[in-house]
Amino acid sequence: MNSILKLRDFCTALPPGPVADVRTLEPLLAAVWHTLPSDDPSMERYKLLGRMEAVAWDAPVLNFRIERHGTIALGSSRASIDAWTVDIDQMTTSVEKGVGRRFARSSRGSK
Repeated sequence: MNSILKLRDFCTALPPGPVADVRTLEPLLAAVWHTLPSDDPSMERYKLLGRMEAVAWDAPVLNFRIERHGTIALGSSRASIDAWTVDIDQMTTSVEKGVGRRFARSSRGSK
């Protein structure tokens, strides 16, 4: 079964609302991330792993937030939060950058 079908099968079986099994979802989404059109080419698939937050399913849309570490690499102690939307039917993404900021989580480090 190809990666897109695996992601769609997983998501369509989800109940609406917060996603409880994010650790299973992350590698499924990461496997297809490079095929999705994006407004943010710096958002590479490995950055999804272990970093997706507030993941919610509202068929056919998957929403999540992710802490971005670009400013930390430039010396800031605060990370920005981006909000992503992935339409599983259309296989498209959209991002709202900088929906929040917080002190970076020291346990995650930057890549």
